[in-house]
Amino acid sequence: MTDEPNTASPPDLSSVQTSLPPLRIHHFLVWMAVTAAMFAVLAQTELFDSSQTFWAVTIVIVGHVLCSAGLTCLAFGAVWWWRGLRFPSEPGHAFVIFTGLATLLNELLIFLFSEFLNGGDEAAHAYYGMSGGVSQLVMRLMRWTGFVTAVLLAGLSIMFALWLARCWRWRLVFALLAAMMVVGATVQKSFSLLMQMTSRGNVAGLVLWTNLSIDAIPTAVLLLCLALAVQGDRRMAVSRHWSHWVGVAIYAFDGSFKLAKYAVWYLLLSGP
Repeated sequence: MTDEPNTASPPDLSSVQTSLPPLRIHHFLVWMAVTAAMFAVLAQTELFDSSQTFWAVTIVIVGHVLCSAGLTCLAFGAVWWWRGLRFPSEPGHAFVIFTGLATLLNELLIFLFSEFLNGGDEAAHAYYGMSGGVSQLVMRLMRWTGFVTAVLLAGLSIMFALWLARCWRWRLVFALLAAMMVVGATVQKSFSLLMQMTSRGNVAGLVLWTNLSIDAIPTAVLLLCLALAVQGDRRMAVSRHWSHWVGVAIYAFDGSFKLAKYAVWYLLLSGP
């Protein structure tokens, strides 16, 4: 009896080594821990009051849950990248990076500026040796930080459109997202000037229609483009990693929640 030669081709070790790990229970446990830590930071800053309206509490809770998911997935992505795995490698990873970086910056700003927002003139005198104007100084810093962050994220969006997107649908999503970031940050930066030129009776209407034009309508278009991109992947039977779907789900849910928020806002303002 002779041994027959083994004609089977060896496994592709490179694809095994670079493939991202499957979803496991410890991913959910870390997500819960990150969520708890974010709410703990929010409680320490005393910027959130649970006695506020139900809608205001819901906005904060939903925002923190979505941001914690993005931050957790970004942390795992950083570990995978450190281990030599392919991250980022899919369009949804860009959404994870955007959400994670924005969350880190937002938590840092909240932690740094909470003392000023709570302390008022005493904090201004203690830290800057002056009295008055602390709210204007803090808001100016936060406004410029938000503008610079939006420009940087828009640049990253264009880079991801050229790097991660393999079809025109995903490139359209990233191009629209970059435009929304730059235009939205520019309009919000100059919004205070519009407030000064408007009477108090028209402030609510101005805020509503400004947000509708720079946020709600582009968000609806972005959701439509995102749905077309996902449908295109399904039609071509493109397999995606679960971390890709985390990023897509964050932006899809956040966009839908924004539209619901503006719908409620419009109904409240147009009511009797």
